[in-house]
Amino acid sequence: MTHPEIYLVRHGETEWNRALRYQGQWESDLTDQGQNQARAVGRRLAQDLPTFDSFTFQCSPLGRCRQTAGLICEMADIDPATIIFDDRLMEIHCGRWQGFTRDEVAERFPEDLVERRRDPWNFEIPGGGESRPMLQARARDWLANLGTNQPILTVSHGMIGRIIRGLYCDLSPDDMEALETRQGVIWHLKDGKETRLEGLA
Repeated sequence: MTHPEIYLVRHGETEWNRALRYQGQWESDLTDQGQNQARAVGRRLAQDLPTFDSFTFQCSPLGRCRQTAGLICEMADIDPATIIFDDRLMEIHCGRWQGFTRDEVAERFPEDLVERRRDPWNFEIPGGGESRPMLQARARDWLANLGTNQPILTVSHGMIGRIIRGLYCDLSPDDMEALETRQGVIWHLKDGKETRLEGLA
């Protein structure tokens, strides 16, 4: 399938990112560093893409992405009223792990970690969590409904962003899992390939 050109951004660092706490679909505000990362991305977009008239701006509805998108709009002179919020761009649901740190999950739910080690790709976190194939189905549906002509600017999350990039570049599950999920950069997807664009401090 042919996909449009996509500029994909992960939200800036949050308080829970810094604390190594599972966020999933719960909320956490951007840190000062996270806000600076979002501004840096906005400055890079303003430099490289002087007009956004031909773009569609899509965003996860979760607060950390809304906050990141708002700061990008300020830096790149984009009307925030043009942002389309799409639930398919939300982060993977982490079930009963949401709100806990890595160490707390290991202490409270050691059986979950045993199950995940057995089959990481298909592991579904108890308590309503999603597996990688479930996340992949969301990402595939989003990509399939973009059309092929208008370029897309997207603000999403680490895991769903990784899956979108992997599908776009036709990567294997193992290669998708190996993709880095840095903040403060733009993943430029075009013609089945990915290029990293650094934000401007």
